[in-house]
Amino acid sequence: MNYDPRLDFWKKAIDFLFKQSPAIVICVIVCWLMWQRMERKETESELRIDRLNEKWDVALSNARRELAMCEEKRQALEVKFAVLSEKVARMSRRVKN
Repeated sequence: MNYDPRLDFWKKAIDFLFKQSPAIVICVIVCWLMWQRMERKETESELRIDRLNEKWDVALSNARRELAMCEEKRQALEVKFAVLSEKVARMSRRVKN
């Protein structure tokens, strides 16, 4: 019978794997647990980012609303200023005449 190194390798490899099966099972379980933890952390961070985006959206909406109110007040004051300027100009013309 001839010596076949491939057959010898597979025989030793299978024996080795059977001897190491508890360690392999433990490693697979640990990897699965770590994967689950990473998934949970990723989900938590996505939820946190969504909550922060909602807060920023509310804050930005409030700022835009306040800016619009300020712009309306500025326009109203601009009209009042123009009216008062015209009144002052008329009064100064009356005084000069």
